[in-house]
Order: sequence, then C-alpha cells, then structure tokens
Amino acid sequence: MGEGIFMPPIDLSSSPVSPLTISVNSFWARIQLEFNRLNGLLTDGSDLVWNNSGATPQQVVAAFGTNAANLFQLSGLLCGLIGTISGTAPNPVPTGWTITANSDGSVTLTPPTS
Repeated sequence: MGEGIFMPPIDLSSSPVSPLTISVNSFWARIQLEFNRLNGLLTDGSDLVWNNSGATPQQVVAAFGTNAANLFQLSGLLCGLIGTISGTAPNPVPTGWTITANSDGSVTLTPPTS
C-alpha cells in the first residue's frame, strides 16, 4: 500500500512563500504521514494474524483474548476510512475466511473450505 493521498504541489516560484502556505503545506504533510501510518498499522496487523510463522491465525486472535472482536471491528473501520480517502478499501482478511465475534469479545476464525 505504497500509495498516498493527493498532496498538492508546493509552489516553488521565485516569489516568497507566505507563512499561511507554509502552514498549509506542513499540515498536508502531517495528513500524509498519518495516512501512511494507518496503512502500515493495518498491514502490520494483517501480517501478524495471517502471515505469522510462529502461530496459526486462531492462536494469534486467541492471544488478543476478549479484545479480539474490537480489533476486527476497528480494522474494518480503518479499511473504510482508508477506502474513503484513497478510493480503494483494503481487505486484510484472506478470501474465504469467516470471522465470528463471540459474546465475550473473543473471535473464532473459520478457514476456507477446500
């Protein structure tokens, strides 16, 4: 997800850049940084669950305990936010997997059927 959001070009004309323009460009840079951090967070979480060489996906979500359902809910919201900004919502859950949030906040994962 190396794509970023639209960043307006910085005016490099010979005329002096106003303090307001500097502030606006600085704010845009901060937005870009946060967008990239959120993308990275989502990628890291997805890798932790689905590409973990030391544990199965179910073992990873079990380690989150009663916070696992919140983790998936927040990840879904984050995917929606990223999609709204970039135009393409990521889906970090591999095709075919089913996620069931349990009443205690834990999660049960069901792998795809072959």
